[in-house]
Amino acid sequence: MHISTLIISKIQIYNHYLKAFYNNQKHHLIWYQKITFY
Repeated sequence: MHISTLIISKIQIYNHYLKAFYNNQKHHLIWYQKITFY
């Protein structure tokens, strides 16, 4: 029971970081496009 909740929380943390990383990459891509097309 305790181990499964630990795994679930780790997956949630992993997903959170994955989303944050994706959003960060998207943000940088937008800035890159702004700089190059300006």
